[in-house]
Amino acid sequence: MQYRILTDTVLPLSGAAFSPQTFAPVLPRLSPNAPLCPDIESYRLACRSGAFNIVLTAPAQLSGSYATARAALCGRQDAVVLDSRTFGAGQLLLASYAAAHAKQGRFSARILRDIQEARKSVRCFFVAPDGNAAVLAGSQRLSVVLPFRFPVYTVGREGEIRFFRTILARSPAEALAAVVCLYLKRGMSAAIAHDRCEKEANRLFSHLSAVCGSIQCGESIRTDLPFGRGGFLSAAFFQSEDSFYAYGRPFC
Repeated sequence: MQYRILTDTVLPLSGAAFSPQTFAPVLPRLSPNAPLCPDIESYRLACRSGAFNIVLTAPAQLSGSYATARAALCGRQDAVVLDSRTFGAGQLLLASYAAAHAKQGRFSARILRDIQEARKSVRCFFVAPDGNAAVLAGSQRLSVVLPFRFPVYTVGREGEIRFFRTILARSPAEALAAVVCLYLKRGMSAAIAHDRCEKEANRLFSHLSAVCGSIQCGESIRTDLPFGRGGFLSAAFFQSEDSFYAYGRPFC
């Protein structure tokens, strides 16, 4: 069976796991200052006939994408919608995992079960300069980013935004790298995604490349998420090495 993995928050920029046959974003690359949110027609057009389509959506707690996708694909036997419970780099990481399973030709029921298990292990951290993430995390006092002090946030198991800690650093990339490197083991893979933070994303890649075995890179195809109006920089990895190597080898 041929599979296609679709994401609605991130567009991959590199990685052998992603080919036109196994991956497609629901939306095209964003044009500057053009906020987009997938509508019913977007999901219907993105799901190609002749393949089994696995649609990973933004967290239901942050967006209406999950409900929209389910409404668009209701009744179709060749598509299933999963709340990824993450976004940006986290969704990119989960899509990588799903694409690797699809390449191995596993049965759809097993792939879906494995994705649902894997999403429990995704750790996603991000920096958002406009302060909206602080409001979502219930930390109004952290809504202003001070020089060299960067609030870092994480995505909870149900897709909720949580404040992690404030990091003293010279840049958002350095702050995010300091947090991620607390957990990464040498040789593990990670993912990076950004919205209007390309320079910082490149810096983060440099920081992590000394530790990571491989890094998937992507950029946002959404600006309607409530914390992303001023851009964001995110990084993700699997929390458990057992989960990370669940199918025998890294996904890249």
